[in-house]
Amino acid sequence: MKRKYVLALVVILIVILISSFFIVKNMTGSEVKEDTESNSFSFYSEEYCRCFEREYRKCYYEGFEYDSKRNLCVKDNEVTNSILSCSAYECLGKIYRFNLDTKIWEEEV
Repeated sequence: MKRKYVLALVVILIVILISSFFIVKNMTGSEVKEDTESNSFSFYSEEYCRCFEREYRKCYYEGFEYDSKRNLCVKDNEVTNSILSCSAYECLGKIYRFNLDTKIWEEEV
């Protein structure tokens, strides 16, 4: 008789443990992280965000800087094409846009 109670208790504890793991995982995954850094991309989550506008030009290769006058990426004497990157995301109903003048991500109100 004692064995049945112990087995039932172990099964209940395992079910509670597994369900609490999934609840905690889902709760932390849907949160949008706040960051004090102005150019922070911390709002982005691949699972909850989608790009819907591409107007931000940037360089694919590290070390290159975008030259807006020539519309090219430049590093010393090397030149390469720029790419269009996402300039607006929709994340859980909120819109985030990249301000091309200030070079920071801003939440649309």
